Amino acid sequence: MSPENFISSRLHFKGGIATAGVAVRIENPAWIVRRLDRQRNGADIIAQCRVVSPFRNYYKATVRCTLSRDGRVCAKDERLFRGPQFKAQLWLGNAQLWWPRGAGGQPLYDARIEVFGENGVTLAENACRVGIRTVALEYDDRKLPERPGRMLFKVNGEPIYVRGVDWVPLDPIPSEQARHLKDVLPMMADLNANLVRVWGGGVYEPDAFFDWCDENGVMVWQDFMTGCSMFPFDPEYQRKTREEAIQVVLKFRNHP
Repeated sequence: MSPENFISSRLHFKGGIATAGVAVRIENPAWIVRRLDRQRNGADIIAQCRVVSPFRNYYKATVRCTLSRDGRVCAKDERLFRGPQFKAQLWLGNAQLWWPRGAGGQPLYDARIEVFGENGVTLAENACRVGIRTVALEYDDRKLPERPGRMLFKVNGEPIYVRGVDWVPLDPIPSEQARHLKDVLPMMADLNANLVRVWGGGVYEPDAFFDWCDENGVMVWQDFMTGCSMFPFDPEYQRKTREEAIQVVLKFRNHP
């Protein structure tokens, strides 16, 4: 997540490819919309990740980042692999922006990070779909007669009127959740909802839930699972909560 006004974009680790008995892998990839340039009709994109690799690949392997639509590469950055912390900058011209339902379309780009050995063999790869957009929260909790305060989301710089719904688990057995999604998710489209709040007393929904929201312009307000109960305040619980938060953010952050 970008530090500027909650600006973010959204990839999940799918593993590396074993080579000579050692796996090169891509961890914690992130696609961040740093800035939209309306005058040039484009977007500055940051792609970053951690590349775990044997030292023999340093200054020999190549890391390539691409954004594509309909099989055509729209933006690309390729550079020498110099160390585990990788960061690339891409300029996406004629950027097709992702919008919440009712404010515009939901185009998605195929985002890919690849690591190639000096012989051109693919050592690791990671792929997902991302939406090109910025999200900013304007929040003021001072509620005075002369200053009523506000809580406003702006997407791509435009105020969004939220039409939201609340989401609770569809089945008491978590493993049964996915089979209900195809029947229930379209109800949000029927309601013309553009935001769903996932209740913090439930579960983290499967990837299919977030994929549907990406494709249908529904923003996700994701609670952490600490709702509706008095949780402990001891150091061990704090440690586990921190670990959970990191895992959840890394898993879902590339979804628009």
